[in-house]
Amino acid sequence: SNLLKIAAAILAITGSVFLFRSIFISTGSSQIMAATFKADDQKTFIELPDGSKVWLNKNTQLSYTENFNDENRTIYMTGEAYFEVARNEKKPFIIHAGNTITKVLGTGFNLRCYENEKAAELTVSHGKVSFGINEKEVILEKDYKGVIDTKDLRATKEFNDDPNVFAWKDEKLIFNNMPFLKVDSTLEKYFSIAIEVKTDDINNCRFTGSFEKPQIEDVMEVLKVTMGLDYLQQANTITVQGVCQTDTLQ
Repeated sequence: SNLLKIAAAILAITGSVFLFRSIFISTGSSQIMAATFKADDQKTFIELPDGSKVWLNKNTQLSYTENFNDENRTIYMTGEAYFEVARNEKKPFIIHAGNTITKVLGTGFNLRCYENEKAAELTVSHGKVSFGINEKEVILEKDYKGVIDTKDLRATKEFNDDPNVFAWKDEKLIFNNMPFLKVDSTLEKYFSIAIEVKTDDINNCRFTGSFEKPQIEDVMEVLKVTMGLDYLQQANTITVQGVCQTDTLQ
């Protein structure tokens, strides 16, 4: 009954759609899932029984076991989520996402692991995180990210130079003298669209600007005016062409 009350409260606050049910999954040995949350077309916020807070991006699913916070703090997910993990040194927080395993005691980080993407990424906002696969792991601190190639099963540690890792959660896009090639990849990820550039030189043009609660139409209009580009949007595809006005734009 307590779980149902929590689910009802979350639904009232977020307006998102959840799947909330008991299920069985195979993880080498049978595990009983106490709850499964699924965010389809809307981002979703949930609070776990241990007090940890999780923001689910679109097309993300998260489950936790019936003994969560009793014997362990283990969850399973696919998609992308930002975690603020309540610290408990006696019970590490463990996330299974694809073939990757994330272990923390208490920290904040973003984990992206979609089934159709060739790599899983974890970026730390504060604290320290262990991120690994098949007994290969990297230890990550603030401002670093771990990348795991799900094909060659290799884990690497990199400095995070992307200001928009948390953009989906914060609803803010930031571009600081950024090449258009990286601008369009950021927009593709944020808006779940495809951008086709018909003029190769455009990719070397640079853009500076920021957007609060951005809408794709507004962003494209700003790029059109400031960079002198033409674009055509059809369904979930945007075609871009033209010649930018300068190499570096403010």
